[in-house]
This record gives sequence, C-alpha cells and structure tokens, in this order.
Amino acid sequence: MDIPSRLDDITREHGPDPVTALRKLLVCQGGFTSDAANAILERAADDILALLRTAGLLVLTADATPRRYDLAPGVRESVNPDLDAHPAHFAYFEAMARAGCASGDYNQLEANILNLEVAFEWALESGNPESAYWLYNGCSEFLLRRADHARNLDWLRRVGEALVDQADDYLWGAVQNSLGVAYQNMPEGSHHANLGRAITAYQETLKFHTPDSEPTAYAVTQHNLGTAYADLARYEDRAANLRRAIDAYHAALQFRTPGTGPLPYAATQTSLGTAHRELAMVEDRATNLHRALAAYGQALAHYTPETAPLDYAAAQNNLGNVYRDLAGVEADQAADHLERAIDAYRAALTFRTPEATPLAYAATQNNLGTAYAALAKQGNEVAYLRQAVEAYEQSLRFYTPKTAPLDYAATQNNLGTVFQAVAKLGDRAANLQRAVAAYQQALNHYTPTSAPLDYAKTQANLGLAYEDAGDAATAISCWREAERSFRETGAAEQAAMVAGWISAAGG
Repeated sequence: MDIPSRLDDITREHGPDPVTALRKLLVCQGGFTSDAANAILERAADDILALLRTAGLLVLTADATPRRYDLAPGVRESVNPDLDAHPAHFAYFEAMARAGCASGDYNQLEANILNLEVAFEWALESGNPESAYWLYNGCSEFLLRRADHARNLDWLRRVGEALVDQADDYLWGAVQNSLGVAYQNMPEGSHHANLGRAITAYQETLKFHTPDSEPTAYAVTQHNLGTAYADLARYEDRAANLRRAIDAYHAALQFRTPGTGPLPYAATQTSLGTAHRELAMVEDRATNLHRALAAYGQALAHYTPETAPLDYAAAQNNLGNVYRDLAGVEADQAADHLERAIDAYRAALTFRTPEATPLAYAATQNNLGTAYAALAKQGNEVAYLRQAVEAYEQSLRFYTPKTAPLDYAATQNNLGTVFQAVAKLGDRAANLQRAVAAYQQALNHYTPTSAPLDYAKTQANLGLAYEDAGDAATAISCWREAERSFRETGAAEQAAMVAGWISAAGG
C-alpha cells in the first residue's frame, strides 16, 4: 500500500481531520481503545476510526466494548506523529493507572503496558518528573503483581534522579517510601541486602514525613519500616529487629487509629501481633503471646466478615496459632486454649474455602489438624485424632507436590505423627503402615538440600514408626541418616538425642 498517496486521497475527499487524528494516535504504542482515541483526539472518534479502518490505516484487534485498534503495517514508518498529543495521552493513561490502583482491576493496565511506558517517558523527557512519579505511583502495585520488578525499580530510580534538589518535602518523602517498597519486594539480588536498602529509604522518608507535617504518610512509612525490620529478623539480630518492628508499628498506631481508618489500623495491629508471636519464640514467651492475642483482637474488631472477609479469616487463623502456642506454655489452661484455637480456625474456614482461597484453606486445615492432635493429649483421644486426620486429609486436597511441595511434605509429616498415635489405640499394624507411608511421602520433598532440618526430623519420625512396628534395623538406618543431617545443620542437641535412640536400640 502506498500510504502517502492514500493519505492524500483521504485529505482530498474528507478534509484534513482524519490525517490529523491519525498523527495524534501515532503517539500510542501497542494499540489503543476507542475510549483512548476519544480522549487523545478530544472528540468522539468513532467516525474517524471507522474511516481510517476502511482506508486500511487501522486494524481492529478486539471487537469488544470499547473496541481496540492498532496501526496497520507500515503506517508508523510513513507518518510523522503529532507530539502535541502527548499531554492528552498522558492524562488518559495516568487516570487509568489511578483507577486500576483504586479498584485492584489491572486488566486494562496489562493491555496498555506500552502506552503506560510512553506516558512515563514523555513526562520525564518533558521535564515533569513529579507527573512521572504520580503515574508510577498508580502503576506500582500493578508492576509488583506482574513481577515486573526491573521496570518498577528503573522508573523509580529515574524519577528520584530527576527530582534531586527539585522536589518538595512531601514528594521527596513519597519517592523514598516507594523506593523502600520496591527494594523490599525485589526478588533479584540479595534479599538481605535489599532489606537494608529498604530500611535506609524508609528512614530517609521519615526525615520529610514527620508526625507534625504529614501524620498519615508518617504512619504508612512506620508500618512499612516495621515490616522491613520483621523481614530482616529472619537474617540477623532476630530479637533486636523484631523489637524494632514492634516499635515502628506502635509509632504507626499513634496516627493509624480506628477513627482515621479502621482497615489500615487493623492491618498494623495484625502485623504487630505477628511480630509479638515471632518474638515469643525468642524471649518472654507468655508475655509476647498475650500481646499478640491483644493485637489480633484489635484487628478483628475492625476486620469483620462484612468489611474484609479474607483479612478477617487471616486474622482468625493467626489468632488460632497464638492460642495453640499458648497451650504449650500455660499447661493448666491447655485444653481451653486449644478449644479457642479450633474455634478460630473454624471461623477462618468460613471464608477460607476451597473455591475462594485453596492454599489458605489448606494452611488452616493443617493448623486445625495440629490443634486437634494436641487436644487429643488432653483426653477423648479417638475422636480428636480422627478429626486431626480428617483436617490433614482436607489440607492435602490442595497442598500437593505441584502446588506447594514443602507444605505438602509438612502436612504428610503431621499426618504420620497422628497415625502413629492412632496406632496405639487400635489397628496397630495398619496405622503404622499409614504412618510410614505418610513420612515417606514427606521425604519425597523434604530433602537434605531443599529442607535439611525438616528432612532430619522426618527421618527421625520415620525411625520411630519402624521401631513401633518392630523393625529395629530399619529404624536405626533412619536414625543414622537423621543424626547425620542434624549435625550438618548444626542441631547438635537433636543429633545427640537421636544418637541415644540408636544406642538404646543396639545400633
């Protein structure tokens, strides 16, 4: 097709408007909808789009509502774009980004990722980095969800470079907070090092977002800083970093109140509860578990089945975990704590269903099984162990080797321990066979490389099942493997315990 001649023919027959419109639409990349065309042309565009399509200059790529078009082959190479169309293009796609961020529906953003990039580049190149940042801000959650971490960090760094010595305090703080979020979610490189960068960025934010100047933004950043310290606690200074996380959450809660925003308040209370539960594994166990209970209770006062059903379910699951932990600390109240844990897990399962959240459903069913197994030690063993088996089997409907291999292995290990306990109550040989089979399934996925400590624990459990079945030689073989793996992982106390079993069995 001779495109210049075709354009001359259209101009002679219809005047300059169709070609003028085509030149404006050339600022788009990856296609555009009729709605985008209306915005860029600043008029109802259906008639012009139909004419350009009939002339072979546009192609219809989606006959939906709104329709989607793209340039025909050769058009971009033959026609100069009207660069004055960029402001209207930017305004339309920046509004789309904000709407997608607010609704959580990113389908339009996915279809227009190239147009979003055009809008961002134009804002930077035209000397408007503040507009580029707010476009980025609307896209950031979308970019993280699509795992487009490289683009996410690249846009943010370039905005930051352009804003040096230009931004007001609020904007510079916002950029630094976004940089912290980007580093915290960055999968490339060292997560440990990225957390350090995130914390540095959040601390920089707090120089500009202060309680006096920007209390809401200050609270957001303190919450983010708490999550970063909680993540860092997995790598270093566990107790100290968890205490720092707790301090940050408390700082956030000075301004995140039920009155200013019940759902953000509940989110920070949930994070605070989790930090206290993790700190309880290191120090002041009972005190921190009770503080976790209080925080989750505050969260559940505002995460309701009506306002936030999945967050409510997650908080109920967390509450159940704390009650289960408390049962191991306050022995005189163990049965009551375990019954409360079971009630919380069952409340969670009202909304954590196989249809809505299959993996979360599996997690809560696994937790429920563990609570029933613990409650069986308080009495009514047969009934509670049966319910434990049922819960673990429900979990294994969705924890599979493909969907969650390590969670599948953990649940199989748990199931094995319950079958061992059931074997003491009746049908001994069959239940021990079931226990062995469950442990062996777990060991298909707990390996010395994938999960060395869990591998050692499961090998030890498998040895106990063989010992119960009267097969001392196989039990000793399993325990030798467990002892070796415990020593390699630095679990000297557990290695010594297993070595004692070997010696007692004559090995």
